[in-house]
Amino acid sequence: MTTAGYQLSPWTTIAAPHDDVRSGALDMGTYAANLARVYRRAPQEREVYLRADRFFAATYLTDGLARLLVDVFWVLAGNPGD
Repeated sequence: MTTAGYQLSPWTTIAAPHDDVRSGALDMGTYAANLARVYRRAPQEREVYLRADRFFAATYLTDGLARLLVDVFWVLAGNPGD
């Protein structure tokens, strides 16, 4: 197989980064929620963790994460966990 004449497109044309990444304002704390503050709905907690619609809009749902969520909901419904 030859790759002559084939060029990869820049990744930014394939998957547009979020505004915070583009602007350089990415806060790695975004990826580490303080669950106690989320539970208490603390005003200093990021809105992405307080609103499910925002969280899932900003989260890539991998197969592993999907299985984890199914298991969590299963247990919350009173069933035995994995």
